[in-house]
Amino acid sequence: MPANLDDPIRDSVVDPLCLFIRGWLWLDSQHPAIAAIEAFSGETLIGSTRALYPRPDVTAALKLAPEMGTGFEIFAHHAA
Repeated sequence: MPANLDDPIRDSVVDPLCLFIRGWLWLDSQHPAIAAIEAFSGETLIGSTRALYPRPDVTAALKLAPEMGTGFEIFAHHAA
């Protein structure tokens, strides 16, 4: 599965009470079946989204239709 996490950058310090997770993914023939993208910290669900938006850089690189939703943003919160 081609995917990339753009933000936060690996090993960066983040505020666990309020952070954005941004990236993209492509599941080829399974892509239309995506129900949600979820972010976990260990066993704890810290955020999710159902919204995918077009990423021109990704669709061009993967030779996809320009309107294909591959990008995501999750507002995450880890109270523990």
